[in-house]
Amino acid sequence: LVFGVSALDRYIHERVVKGIVNALRTPNLTRRQEEFSIPAVLAIRISEEAARARRLGRAVRPANEVRKKIQEILHKRPFQNWADLEYAFELLGITTLASQLRTAYNAQDIAPIRTQLNEIVYKRNLIVHEGDLVRHERGGKVRKLEITGQHVEVSLNFLDDFVARLDSVT
Repeated sequence: LVFGVSALDRYIHERVVKGIVNALRTPNLTRRQEEFSIPAVLAIRISEEAARARRLGRAVRPANEVRKKIQEILHKRPFQNWADLEYAFELLGITTLASQLRTAYNAQDIAPIRTQLNEIVYKRNLIVHEGDLVRHERGGKVRKLEITGQHVEVSLNFLDDFVARLDSVT
């Protein structure tokens, strides 16, 4: 389960990093794109590196430097639950994630899919951050939360199918 959510996170990061520079060059930016920023210190460093490279006669590709810095910034942020995915796709200029997934799933309502994704991510976070233990037990006893192999299998199958359908979102 942990690796499945990590794979989803990695997939989204790669998709955003590969597409964000071109997406930010479009004339009609989304609100998220307009609000996305890199620290001023990084912008100054990129500018200085480009000027230094030009003085040395080297080819300058500032967009690649920007992409690297964006990658550093984004890899500090998870892209796992529904809200994270909406944010990531909005950075790419895609504001119709829910409707495109509704079409991909041939579903009237995306809420059950959103809920299932968020529940899987919640369980992953319980495992990773809390050892999959009950938060507080009377008498100080430690008790593990239940998880079955079937739950893990269903969750991984869902994530696999979900990512395949995300591939159709443009």
